[in-house]
Amino acid sequence: MKQQGVALITVLSVLAVMATLSTATLLWQQTGLQRTEQLLHSSRALDYVDAMAAWAEAILLRDRRTSETDTLQESWALHLSPLALDQGVIHGQLEDMQGRFNLNNLIVNGKFQPLEAARLQRLLVAVEVDLAAAQQITHALRDWLDADQEETLPGGAEDYYYLALTPARRSADQPLFSATELLLLRGMTPDIWQKIAPYVTALPGYRPVNVNTAPKVVLRSLADDMTETLVEDILDRRLTEPFVTVKEFLAFRSNQQQMSDEKLPELHKTSLSVTSQFFLLRGNAQIAEQVIQALLLIRRRAQDATVIQRSSGAHL
Repeated sequence: MKQQGVALITVLSVLAVMATLSTATLLWQQTGLQRTEQLLHSSRALDYVDAMAAWAEAILLRDRRTSETDTLQESWALHLSPLALDQGVIHGQLEDMQGRFNLNNLIVNGKFQPLEAARLQRLLVAVEVDLAAAQQITHALRDWLDADQEETLPGGAEDYYYLALTPARRSADQPLFSATELLLLRGMTPDIWQKIAPYVTALPGYRPVNVNTAPKVVLRSLADDMTETLVEDILDRRLTEPFVTVKEFLAFRSNQQQMSDEKLPELHKTSLSVTSQFFLLRGNAQIAEQVIQALLLIRRRAQDATVIQRSSGAHL
């Protein structure tokens, strides 16, 4: 009897071990299947984002062939409402990035552009950044972009300042790749960044502002005479009759101010535009619980439109 009892306990122990192993194996298989399913959903969602990019490129090229200007009344500017597909939902929107201020405009071919620096300062003040901080950030950006190690006073900073920080870093001494690099600058704070982020960008080379798509804050920054009243007049005018040429915009400005161009603050024609090359696609694709959010910077030229930068963050 004693031997039978030992045998029974042994059998029960083996069965318990087998049950535990079976349960563990089943859980492992279920986890593996879930991971595989998530990967498949993620892959399909990425395919949907690529499809949205192809849609955006096509609509931008079609617009280029049929219009000499870029305005907020055109088809590319319309929001793509949520669209149900066989396995998920997508939606997205295009934004003209030349409606924003290009931070790389401060240094062009190695030369500082004082008029662009003044625009940035006005832009910062327009979003309720105090003048001293606006000046410091502008000088810090100049030093971050230029190739020398000469500090711009007051408030500028070169390697000596950044190397003393934790973590240490150097000034870039080259154009920004992303507007988020502003967060690395002396004087920049998360609060200021949140205020200015919707109105700035980091595009390659010098890029004029499209007066047909620029928001109120960017229009206000163009020159000292761009008052609230004048900007509202511009917004009302372009809503029904977008500007066809920069000359037409400047003439409207003069007429509204009842002053000649010679008496108005300097506003170079080359710093303004009624057309654009750079557009941002905000894409969102969801399959089951898997959601992919993407930012895609598209450059449109005469014969093609191509994604030149991607990000899964909140900003490029």
